[in-house]
Formats: sequence, C-alpha cells, structure tokens
Amino acid sequence: EKGDVEAAQYHRDPKISFDDERLLAKYKEGEGEEKEAIRDLLRTLSVCHTVVPEGDLSDPAKIQYQAESPDEGALTAFAKAMGFFFCGKTSTHTTIKVHGVDEVYEILNVNKFNSARKRMSVVVRTPEKKIMLYCKGADNVMMERLAAGQALQQRMHDQLAVYATEGLRTLVLAQRELTEAEWEEWNQTHHAASTAIEDREKALEDAAEGVEKEMLIVGATAIEDKLQAGVPDAIATLAQADIKIWVLTGDKQETAENIGFACRLLTDEMRIQYVNGNNEEEVKGQLAAAVAAAKEGGEAGLEREERALALLVDGKSLLTIMADPALTSDLLALAKLCKAVIACRVSPDQKRQIVSMVRYGVKPEPMTLAIGDGANDVPMITEAHVGVGISGNEGLQAVRSADYAIAQFRFLKRLVLVHGRNNYRRVAMIVLYSLYKNMLLVTSLFFYNFYNGWSGSTIYSSWILSGFNVFYTFLPIIFYGFMEQDVKDTTALQFPQLYLPGQRREGFNMKQLGIWVANGLAHCVLVFFIPTGIFGATGMEDHGVYGTTVMNAMVIAVNLRLVLAENHISWVMHAVVGISVLAFYLWAAILQSLWPTLAFDEFSGVLTASLGTPLLWWTVIVTFVAMNGLDVACLYAHRMYFPNPTYVIQERERGHARRVNSMLAEEGTAMEQSPLTEARPPK
Repeated sequence: EKGDVEAAQYHRDPKISFDDERLLAKYKEGEGEEKEAIRDLLRTLSVCHTVVPEGDLSDPAKIQYQAESPDEGALTAFAKAMGFFFCGKTSTHTTIKVHGVDEVYEILNVNKFNSARKRMSVVVRTPEKKIMLYCKGADNVMMERLAAGQALQQRMHDQLAVYATEGLRTLVLAQRELTEAEWEEWNQTHHAASTAIEDREKALEDAAEGVEKEMLIVGATAIEDKLQAGVPDAIATLAQADIKIWVLTGDKQETAENIGFACRLLTDEMRIQYVNGNNEEEVKGQLAAAVAAAKEGGEAGLEREERALALLVDGKSLLTIMADPALTSDLLALAKLCKAVIACRVSPDQKRQIVSMVRYGVKPEPMTLAIGDGANDVPMITEAHVGVGISGNEGLQAVRSADYAIAQFRFLKRLVLVHGRNNYRRVAMIVLYSLYKNMLLVTSLFFYNFYNGWSGSTIYSSWILSGFNVFYTFLPIIFYGFMEQDVKDTTALQFPQLYLPGQRREGFNMKQLGIWVANGLAHCVLVFFIPTGIFGATGMEDHGVYGTTVMNAMVIAVNLRLVLAENHISWVMHAVVGISVLAFYLWAAILQSLWPTLAFDEFSGVLTASLGTPLLWWTVIVTFVAMNGLDVACLYAHRMYFPNPTYVIQERERGHARRVNSMLAEEGTAMEQSPLTEARPPK
C-alpha cells in the first residue's frame, strides 16, 4: 500500500520517495532492541561515508552532499530524511543532528573503499564514549566477515536475493565494538601502514583486514538503479548492426540478469547458460556443459552462431577461467556464439582483463569499444580500442580517460552508426583516392620515359608538376572528408544493418585497393596515350603545349572522378571542384607572367600558346570524357546489375522506390518491404 511520505520522513526531501512511516514511528515510539537496531542502521549511514556537505549546514533543505558515488550520496540523504542530519565534518570529527540534538563523533580511522575491497569502514568514538567500527560493502565480501551464529544472517541473505531479482543495487551494513586496548593495538598497525614508503595501499588493505571481522549485522540497503532513457532501444539497435554486446558489472547475478532483461539485451526466448561455480571443478563442469549446449544448435558446432543463447558468468568463476589458457579459449569460443554475454560481480581490473581477452584472443582481431560512467570503468575504457565515457552522476573520471564523451548512453547509437560509419567510409576513400591520383601522375611520368630515351626529362614543367597535390587536387578530397554522406542520418539509424560493410572491412581491403590501382592504370593509359597519339598524328611538336594538355586533362578527370565517387552532392562540392580546375590555369598564368623576372624560361609563353591552340581543347575534351566515361560505365553496371543494400536504400531515399513500386503494381507484383532482404533489381 502507498504510504504517507510526509509522515515517513523527518526532514522531507522531494528527491526521496521513501513512504513507509513505520520505520520513523518505531524509532520515535519504540523501546529496547528495536529502537537501538534502527539507531545503529541510521548511524552507520550517516557516519560511515566520505561525503562532503556544502551550502547552508544548518538547514536540511538547503544543504548539498558531494559524494564519490550516487549511492553514497543517496544513503546519506536518506539518513537525513530519517532525522539523522549529517551537518558538519572536520578532519577529526563528524557532527550529526539527531532529531534536533547534536551528536559529535570523533573520527579515529578511515579504511577507504576501493574496487578490490568492495567496502569501506570508519572507526569512531561515539557520544557514549564507545569505540565503534561501522562498515558497509558488497554482500559477497561482507558475509564472510560477519560473526557466526547470527539469526538474521540467513534472513538477510534471502532478502538480498529478492532485492537483486528486482534489479536493486544492494549493500550490507555491519558494526563491531572495540575495546580501548583492541583499538590501540590495531591503531599501531594502521599507523605503520599509513606511513609506509613502499606498498602503502597494500599495507592499508592488510591492516583493514585485521579489524573488519567478527562484525554484527546492522542491516542492508537496496537502491533502484534506473536505466537512462533510450537504453533498451540503443542496445537493440546496436545488436541489429551485428555488434556483440557484453555487459560487465559489479552487481549481483540476479541484479545483472534483471538489468539484462530491462535493457532488452536478454529476452524470454533465450537460453541462458550460467557459469558461477564455487570451485574450480564446478566451473569447469559448467563451462563444458555450456559449450556442449551450444553445439546442439547445429551440426557446425562452434562455428555456427546460436542466436538464442546468452552467457552469464560471475567474477569468481572468471578468476578460475583466466588462470587456465584452455578454459579461456573455451570461454571465448562459447561467447562468440552468444547473442549476449553478462559478467557480474567483476572488479575493475577484471573488466580490463575481459576486454584484453576479447581484443587479443579473438581472431581475426575485432574492434573493441568500452563505455562506462564511473571510475571503476576507467581500466576497461583505456584497454579497448575505443573508449567512451558518459558524463553523469558517477563523476568525470571515465570521461577524462575516454576517447569520446557523451551525456547519455543512448547517444552511443548515433556515435557508432552515423559518425563511426561515416568516418570509416571517408577515411577509406581518402586513402584510396590519394593513392589513385598520385599513381596516375607518377605512372604518366614513367610512360614518358619510353619516348625520351630514358634521358630523365619530364613531360611536365617542374613548377606545373609541383602544383598537382598543392593546388589542383587537394581541396576536393578535404571537403569530401568532412561532407561525404551516402545516406541520411535517420536512414542509418533506421537500418543498422548498413553498419555491416564496415565490420566486414568492405570499404578498405585488398580488393578495393586492386580496383583503385586498376582504375589508376586505365586512366593513365588514356590520359597519356590519347594526347600522345593526337599530337603525333597532327605533327604538333611543341613540348610545352603537349605537357600542358596532358596535365590539363588529368586535373579535370581526377577531380571529376571524386565527384562520381561522392554521394552527398552539393553546390559547395561543385564550387570546390571548379576552383581546383581553375587553379591549374591560374597557376600556369602566374608562372608565365614571372618570366623574364625569374628564370622560368621553360614555361615562357606556354599557356598563351596552349590556349590559342584548338587542338588542346579537343584533346582535353576527348581525354577526360574517355577517362570519366569508363568510370560512369563501371558505376552504372555496378548499381544496376550488382547492387548492394546501400544502393537500394539510396534509391528509396531519392524516391525511385515509389516509381518502381508503381511500375510493378501494374504487373501485379510488389517490391519487398525491406530493402535489405534483396539487393537484386526486379526482372
């Protein structure tokens, strides 16, 4: 039943929805052990933390808590709402206003939280002059440090499992009373560890182990970890792009599984294989059984992907698996078949190890991307090929260590499917086109050696040659690099399968390299031998006009070749291509005008003679039409007779699909609804 929020909270906090008034009422009106149990719980929450208070420290409604994690801030705020108002802190004391009465706790020691310990504790002297250890941490490390024989232990364990099943993030709270002598003896060990010159962190961890034992149960907390808006849709969309998604979390198995279903990574149709054994033999048996279950999916065994299979493995089992190369190999083989993999109860270093295992263990080597929002995600973010940090409540440690920063997880969909895809295509084209145009230039110089008796003379003026990559052809490829877009952003998000060619490296491979090399050789034959044949047949012997004609045709053809390769055609690109072609004539005019002021006698009068020769214009037109006509024919044949899904979607974007559908409707047929199911044109 829905309770009364106003009655359930001593200091009303609009950010806290806790509405069970029984807790506060029992503390106010209760007596004996029940009241003490509630007091110990709220004391632990209000004292055992590293929160820093800011703002008006006298007003619970105006104070702000700066915490290392959202959970710690939420628990401290909850204690405030229950009347245990943390309102002051110095290096030696913490002040709690308990229902209007100040209580001052002397801070004796602090054992800080880290990813290996998964807990933190403080040793304080209470207002009652007792020395108390207050500790909170993950249940798997806290349970083994509790004093034996406590009646509440099994009940709490069962309740934690219920919380985890509901997707809540849990913590166990415990305390221990120390005598003055026990504390003084342990404090010497702690002081020695805190002043150690070498391995100070390890020494502090060992010292903490000496006091964090034989503790009594105080209680447990469960915090709802809500998914950001758009997370399920983003994960489902990325999965359609055939991106393998692994979830690495420090949460309990039940919580991790619940989150997997909440974000649609897991579905009811999936068979979930669990590897969560308590010992080495059990882990080996579970892994072998999971591999055997995957083999049942078909005769091809591990080479066949079982789409309805998911794997859930815990951190303890991973310690066993990663210590044995054979087991690691089996885990990778199994994980490659799974549509989803979830690793729970893993430490930050284990997250890094998992990323490293996938990065270097899978062949061929995959491209790995790690995304996280907290300091515990930094190791895996730095280990992956691409690291993405989410700026949010967990702080900015992940963002500072990442290659890219986004505000919410759902933006990863656009980062990968739009920007990542476009970047791959652009970079691939820049490399291939740069190779093509420079091969075309250099090969024409090589062909000329057959006519100059290998004397070393060149077909072009040295200054005209120097402007090829600097003036005539550099602008278009630069604008292509940041303007090219084969499909609209919305289309790339609507059809995630368009990301597959990049995964298969279809844009840049030996085949593409061979195509562009062949294209360059074919163009070089045309751009060199057509002008050579025409000039030889007409008896034109002016070397300057001859070289200028070949370069002129080459500049036009090379720039038009890029126009044919682009998909995002705009007036900007047309203007850039026009400017690049005009730059050739402008540079030639500048070189001619500098003679005789400078020693450019090799180019004196060449441009005037060339422009006044009708043969140049006819030769240039015939040459670049032949070169680019070959490209047009090849591109037409590819689009019409060997189309790929991208071509089909481009046709739909440009409205051609409606015309095709109307034509086919007259014949009593219809196109397939999805352009990705069939890439062949109708007959």
